[in-house]
Amino acid sequence: MKESVVRPVSILSTRGLIPAVVHGPREPAGRANEPPGVVLCCHGLLSAKDSSKFVGMAEHLSQKGLWAVRFDFTGCGENTSRFGASLMETRLDDLRCVVAWARSTPGPWGGEAVLGLFGSSLGGFLSYAFAGLFPGVVRALTLWAAPACLLEIATAAKPRPLLLERAWPFELPLGTPNPVDGFPPVPNVLIVHGTGDELVPWHHAVDYYRCAAEEKQLMLLEGVDHRLSDPEARAMASKATVSWFVRKLMARG
Repeated sequence: MKESVVRPVSILSTRGLIPAVVHGPREPAGRANEPPGVVLCCHGLLSAKDSSKFVGMAEHLSQKGLWAVRFDFTGCGENTSRFGASLMETRLDDLRCVVAWARSTPGPWGGEAVLGLFGSSLGGFLSYAFAGLFPGVVRALTLWAAPACLLEIATAAKPRPLLLERAWPFELPLGTPNPVDGFPPVPNVLIVHGTGDELVPWHHAVDYYRCAAEEKQLMLLEGVDHRLSDPEARAMASKATVSWFVRKLMARG
């Protein structure tokens, strides 16, 4: 198996710099005149771009000929940017800036890109929210253990341990948008959730499935927790995710 091309980048936002890492295939995939497929990886509330989940996913995607970008939201990992007016406004603005950078020319992939979003937990909600707010910008999504309504997160956020305080300062409101059924139906969504999720009950996945437009798929993993920590379950979810993005971002006739 050939290693992917990996390099760090800094993406300019309205509030600072967003640290990111780009994974690219060593050999081009698809037809020479077709835009490359690029997947932006959106981590959860307390995670970061360097978690094993996102490093592994970026590697799997690049091995199949796709580009992948993992980045740190404000308050997480290496991102020291200023916060905006609310948690949601801040993170959506981070994602908007990363998307704008990914769509710029020439970009690391040499030109126009076809975009997908891979989001875990809160990153899944943000991915769906972005696709709903900006129709047509993103071709396909995969959501892992994503909450369909953020009110439970807001309720569970007090008292805040140090890690949570850094990612979501006490005085910073949750903000909007919320919940997921307030968005227009988003097409091309793969929804992955464990029935043993202790943080986000699996009915949230059903809510996404009901709200999403075709094509959509729901993958429930029996007894699996929020982090998909079981190696076999994570491998199954990763395989399904990579296959989904290959079909949606590369098989363009």
